[in-house]
Amino acid sequence: MKRVFAIMMGLMLIVSSGCSQPQTESRPLSEKEIQTVNEAFEPLLPANEGDMLVMTSSEGEFTLNPISHFFTSYYDKPENLDVGKFVYYIPRETFVTAEDEKELEKLRELEWLPFDNIDNSSVPFGRIPFATVEQYLQKYMNVPLDDMTNMGDALYLEEYETFYSYASDFGPGSFHCTRGEINGDIVTLYSENAVLTLKKDDANYYIISHVSIE
Repeated sequence: MKRVFAIMMGLMLIVSSGCSQPQTESRPLSEKEIQTVNEAFEPLLPANEGDMLVMTSSEGEFTLNPISHFFTSYYDKPENLDVGKFVYYIPRETFVTAEDEKELEKLRELEWLPFDNIDNSSVPFGRIPFATVEQYLQKYMNVPLDDMTNMGDALYLEEYETFYSYASDFGPGSFHCTRGEINGDIVTLYSENAVLTLKKDDANYYIISHVSIE
């Protein structure tokens, strides 16, 4: 989470580069600006000390880019993002164990439980606090979790203020920009199969939609 407050800086610099033009004038992104966007959207970032979900390759240690979670579903406005898909690959902070009897009992009662018997699951259930999900949404979309309208198949226990993930694979969302344009306070980015739109609010740019064009 150390870089949660910095990932969008590349996009803010892109828009600032066109501030000498009238705010109502539309202009396409340059190749250099598109490259900057794609660098900001890389699914993996070099890991820092204390990062969760660190992966090791021949090139070093990496952690998941927080913005990748916003590319796991399509939505025409922030509130319609699929929360179940959104939280699925968020790094789990702790795990449920056999000693957590009351919590396990509550999990067994959830409608979207993916297994007939949670006790026989080969995948450990990890906890993602409500506050963590709230921070992601506020930083990148400027909306609170309570305003979300599409919980999808999210596993959530209100009494523990916790989401749960049983992800055993690695499939973060991705967005590779091929072109884009700036029109006043709106930045529109295109990939081969989606359109990502951001809007300026004060000094920040927030995601307002991720729409499929397939």
